[in-house]
Amino acid sequence: MLFDDKTELSIYFVVLLLDFSWEKYLPALLTPLRLGKIDLFVLGA
Repeated sequence: MLFDDKTELSIYFVVLLLDFSWEKYLPALLTPLRLGKIDLFVLGA
């Protein structure tokens, strides 16, 4: 029981963290992707 509760809480917390991270950082990550795909490709290569 305790393990299940902890697991569910951990998943919920991770989802919150991911939701916050995506909401905050995804636009900042997508803008350079749209503006400079060549630069990103060079960096990735």
